[in-house]
Amino acid sequence: MNIIVENWILKPRSKNVAINTYNETTGRMESRSDIRNVSDNVLVVGTKDQISKFFDKMFWNHGWQIRGSYKYELKDWYIKKYEENNNEVIVINLS
Repeated sequence: MNIIVENWILKPRSKNVAINTYNETTGRMESRSDIRNVSDNVLVVGTKDQISKFFDKMFWNHGWQIRGSYKYELKDWYIKKYEENNNEVIVINLS
């Protein structure tokens, strides 16, 4: 099994976020929803085949699109987390 690490720089996408505001009339905090463009930078750890299938899943289910990617140094900590995850793909958020 050949484990690799790829750094994915994702294209911006719209995401719902919660915003808390203070209502001066009622004197209360209120929670509202807004849309924000977010772009993530993630490390993906797995085999080449697993990573390819993972990308397909994330593209079709969550709209992920990659703006850029490159190979990343494989560290012992990544291997340990991969093995703890039953040898399934892991994603490490760098954003």
